[in-house]
Amino acid sequence: MEIVELHSPAQRREVLPILRELYPWLDEGRYAALLAEMIDDGYRQFALRNEAAEIIAMAGIAIHVNLYYGRHLYVYDLVVKEDARSKGYGGCLWTTWKASPAARRARQSHWPSAWTARRRCASTSVGATRSPVMRCARRCVERAVALQD
Repeated sequence: MEIVELHSPAQRREVLPILRELYPWLDEGRYAALLAEMIDDGYRQFALRNEAAEIIAMAGIAIHVNLYYGRHLYVYDLVVKEDARSKGYGGCLWTTWKASPAARRARQSHWPSAWTARRRCASTSVGATRSPVMRCARRCVERAVALQD
């Protein structure tokens, strides 16, 4: 297994099916347009490839600076393919970022507003269905927090 940063348009298109597990309405055109703006703002994507070189998990993060948090790591997306969940892949991505030089310079990490300060999943929905990534991400974060303690 290896974790790689995605740089090329082809690599970024490769994770779109996984991202659709989190954002089912996301089509290729909208994804490309939003991604271009996000990259200009520091957004980076990472993928976890299995032994067959298939992407089984991906994450989108950025390091930001603001007056409230100072320098911080913001996790925008953390998605593990449905058939690969509960195997520690999300936690593997998480611990890799936390060990990166950029993340070590960040004072703290933040998740989308669906997460509370106790790193528990709050009510998140996509239409009437709960976001599949939040269930997996919560378990991955809890494992990663346990590793850090």
